Amino acid sequence: MISLFRRWIPVSKRLPKNGETVLVCDAYGEITDGYHDDFRGGMWWIGLGGEMNWSDEDGRIVAWMPLPKPYKGVKHEED
Repeated sequence: MISLFRRWIPVSKRLPKNGETVLVCDAYGEITDGYHDDFRGGMWWIGLGGEMNWSDEDGRIVAWMPLPKPYKGVKHEED
């Protein structure tokens, strides 16, 4: 059976692909979306869904996980 729940990946173990949008969790337990950018000194661009900003605070982003696949809807057969 495929797990419906993804697990957090500590940034100390592995980072997402450069520029891949993921969910991120910071040291305060706040969750938002963002991406890691190797070309900007390894900083995180966070808050893509709202206020955006670069996070260059060491240790602020502590974990990440891939985004779920987009919803495709449900087909209903007509009676």
